[in-house]
Amino acid sequence: MHHPCTHGSRKRAGWRRRLSVPLTVGALLATAIAFQGAPSSPSHTDLAPVAAPTGCAVNANLVPTCGKPLAGVYARPRTGGFPQALRAFEQQTGSKTQIVHYFYSGNRLFPSASERASLTQDGAQRLLLANWRVDAGYTWAQVAAGKADARIANEAKYLRSSFNTKFFLTIHHEPENEVNESAGSGYRAADFAAMFRHVVDVLHRNGATNFVPVLNLMGSQKWADKPWFSALYPGDSYVGWIAFAAYAAGELGVQEGGFADMMTRHWGSSPWRGAYAWATKYHPGKPIMLAEWGIGEKPGSATWKAGFYRSVATSMSSFPALKAMVYFNNYSGYRVGNVRTDTTSGSLTGYKSMLGSFVH
Repeated sequence: MHHPCTHGSRKRAGWRRRLSVPLTVGALLATAIAFQGAPSSPSHTDLAPVAAPTGCAVNANLVPTCGKPLAGVYARPRTGGFPQALRAFEQQTGSKTQIVHYFYSGNRLFPSASERASLTQDGAQRLLLANWRVDAGYTWAQVAAGKADARIANEAKYLRSSFNTKFFLTIHHEPENEVNESAGSGYRAADFAAMFRHVVDVLHRNGATNFVPVLNLMGSQKWADKPWFSALYPGDSYVGWIAFAAYAAGELGVQEGGFADMMTRHWGSSPWRGAYAWATKYHPGKPIMLAEWGIGEKPGSATWKAGFYRSVATSMSSFPALKAMVYFNNYSGYRVGNVRTDTTSGSLTGYKSMLGSFVH
């Protein structure tokens, strides 16, 4: 779902959010082979260190190797800054996060000094999930044609000088409700895929190779049933992970079940049987991430939200390709309402009990 962003501007309203999960990340592993990008990108060996969650190594594509998914959070502050909100979230849940989600737009260079510090604050090591709307001020087609190359090159230079740790990079998350298939719109599905490939290529050409590209879709049948949906995909050689946004909230009218229902949400006779089924069928072997997920309180059912969190542990084995979940801990989830983990004491207790499903 699209929402106003404290880390950059947005231009649409849709159904998206962010996610969180707390965990501990351990020492840095020195080096590995970089994500091999597009065929047009030079092959390279990435000497950037790879963050390793405590008790579980990750490979060069940042996939955990110990059988449990990574957990992360977008911790929106009520007051103060994002590092303080992250600390408060971890103290409240009693567990260190493994992924920290930040949002960026346009020319803003990232990650900032305070954001870099947040990845290691309080003695932890955390992976960055950077969400970049590189196209701010341009259409997708214009970015693909090179109009934003200076912007992309500046970011590559900044990464080389300031941040050489391997990280997740989402290029323009949840594009579906911006697609305009009119000729010349600049926002056709194929324009998005071309933009994604071009950004990866330009970053690589300018020496920034320490990122794993993440394709972050909404994962909603409303858009998946469109004839252009498959054209959004940039190609397996450009996509390191496939990510979706997933919410269960009364404001959306989707609180029928627990975690398994959220992961397989579909309706009618459409071949679509949920985002997870689509990804594993058409792009087998790709690790899957919930780059945003959030749960609202269910009116009239004081224990429903806590029970939903507990259902994650009982359902996780049904989704082996799911390798990371990043909670959207926001008191104002726009169309989804308040999805914070602490909406009630019971909700927080349920969330904390869920944490055993993840790498710690």
